[in-house]
Amino acid sequence: MLRAYAVMVCPLPPGESLFGGRAGQVAVFITDPEARIETLEEVTRRAFALTAGEATMAALLVKGKTVKEISDELHISMATARTHLKHIFAKTGTHRQSDLVRLVLMSPATLQRHDEAPSSTVPPGRPLSA
Repeated sequence: MLRAYAVMVCPLPPGESLFGGRAGQVAVFITDPEARIETLEEVTRRAFALTAGEATMAALLVKGKTVKEISDELHISMATARTHLKHIFAKTGTHRQSDLVRLVLMSPATLQRHDEAPSSTVPPGRPLSA
């Protein structure tokens, strides 16, 4: 059975080609729209070996929440929130919240964008063309 896949083509900045010389380059992302999409918490948990609570806290920090807001939202004490944060720092090798957020956002594990529609879809049986 043939299925359509989503294809997104993104231009890369000009510079040296991966294969020598100077050439235009693009990154091509091909995804299966029917595949299950992981949440930020799941991706973060898997990528950095965090517990469920730590991954939830890390994801909320990435979304701009403060430790106090997170403790209120998750109904945990500030002491528990701080303990989670210390464990997250230890597991990710970071020491500040800003470094943690940067690490998560720059991680290849979080490249998958759940809120953006693909730029084009290739119908079943049609080859990709330049």
